[in-house]
Amino acid sequence: MDAATKVKTFSQLIDTLKEALGSGWTQTWRTVIGDFEDAKELWTEVSDVLSNMINDSANARNEMVQQWADMGGRTTLIDGFRAGFEALMSVVNAVSKGLENIIPPMTADKLLDLTNKFKNFMESLKLSEDDSAKLTEVITDLGNALKFIISVVSRVAGDIKSLASSTKILDGGLIGLIYNVDKFAKSIVMSNEVQAFMSSIENLYNTIFHFGEGLS
Repeated sequence: MDAATKVKTFSQLIDTLKEALGSGWTQTWRTVIGDFEDAKELWTEVSDVLSNMINDSANARNEMVQQWADMGGRTTLIDGFRAGFEALMSVVNAVSKGLENIIPPMTADKLLDLTNKFKNFMESLKLSEDDSAKLTEVITDLGNALKFIISVVSRVAGDIKSLASSTKILDGGLIGLIYNVDKFAKSIVMSNEVQAFMSSIENLYNTIFHFGEGLS
């Protein structure tokens, strides 16, 4: 083997083996099936056998169906389908008549009445100016309450940090701690956030109270 045909890489090895494997199987199938002329003769014989089987089966079936039709089978089959459809319609008609006895048939007047009721219902969902103002006030107060909670949490965290820092530099020890706790509590109670929250709670109460009066 000269240098031009020597295998130098793994990919070249794979290509060489694939070529050898393909050539071997090609020769095997050529021997079994034969060349062009042998294959034509073989597959023609297979086609003839299968075609005869299919044609014999079709001829037997068509002959049986023709005899069945001549004996009235086709007419009987159509009559059976017709009877089944009539039976289904009889059930549907009976159910329909039963429902008409319970639910009166729809008329143009009833349909118009339902349409008017639908319109009135949709119009009733619209808030009046007074209810709209009350709802706006409730949402505002709830928003203020949430804002207050967030503000207090942030303030408490900062004040606790400040309390701890200032306690360390007081000579009084325990008294200094109590003094700073007292200042912290006062700052919370007197803060603008607490005052706003209390005002929001009062407004929310008044809104709910007046709304309950309107319902009574």
